[in-house]
Amino acid sequence: MEKSVRKDLSIGAVIVLLYLIAGTCLGEKMSMTMTYVLVFTLFGESFNLQFGYAGMTSLGHSMNFGLGGYILVALCQKTGMNVWIACILTIIICIVLYYVCGMVCLKNNMMTFTFLSMGLALSASTMFSKWLFMGGTVGLNQKIAPDWMNDYRVKFIFILVVVVVCIVGIYLLAKSPFVTMLKGGRENEERLIFLGVNTNQLHTVVYTISTVLAAVAGMLFAFRNGGAYTASLDPSLSFEAIIMCIIGGRGNFFGPILGGFIVALVYNWLPGVTNYYQGVLGIFILLIVYFLREGLISDASPLMKLFRRKNAAGGR
Repeated sequence: MEKSVRKDLSIGAVIVLLYLIAGTCLGEKMSMTMTYVLVFTLFGESFNLQFGYAGMTSLGHSMNFGLGGYILVALCQKTGMNVWIACILTIIICIVLYYVCGMVCLKNNMMTFTFLSMGLALSASTMFSKWLFMGGTVGLNQKIAPDWMNDYRVKFIFILVVVVVCIVGIYLLAKSPFVTMLKGGRENEERLIFLGVNTNQLHTVVYTISTVLAAVAGMLFAFRNGGAYTASLDPSLSFEAIIMCIIGGRGNFFGPILGGFIVALVYNWLPGVTNYYQGVLGIFILLIVYFLREGLISDASPLMKLFRRKNAAGGR
């Protein structure tokens, strides 16, 4: 096993252990906060696949997140379907739906992709807020978690396991030749086309993988909240995904994990401390963009360069 992989596994194991302790040993309120952090960490990592590695700026990632929860809860509430069968069917529906959306949004160029994805998200948000069958502005209030998840610690462990499995899958994908091609297309798409690579198909596939993982995050959010609500379709969530990648470092595997942790805490914990929590986040973003343009833990970050120099000095 490569040294870098062992290092990444060690860092990941420490993060999972800390999350496990916080989510199971520090009370129900902390557990709810940490489930929120976990869900939005997966949301940020899913967005990083297209934004960080492929250079695809989607302003409609909130739709992918929200529909995952809505479809799952609707299947359970409207049809009485078993929750696990509903989960499988939701993923299948999302794969087909998002693949079609990807083909439509990626028909021309990346500029049209950005605005077509935003248009789809706005349309979905408006439609579901007006659609009485889907609860209208109230949403669908339905407990879908089985009885064995009544203990908040059990529910937290379930969400943690699902998120870890998904993020391990993203890590393996990030180390694969597929992502290497995505990075090549991000830097010089014409060269890939010259080599015979169908870049449109490549982008459609990564868009589908990314959006389905966002849908899984939305499904977990529905487990956490006991329903699906219009806030999960709010287009502003797409900007939060971008912020997660910018803060941590786009195209860096651990970047969205750190960014997701920071953004989730700002929106879920900081409001209890100050009413100006959004202003705090805004100032933080300004500082990051101005002084650490590549993010807190990107390879080009001055902080990471300093850390590597200290490690090298300590090893001598």
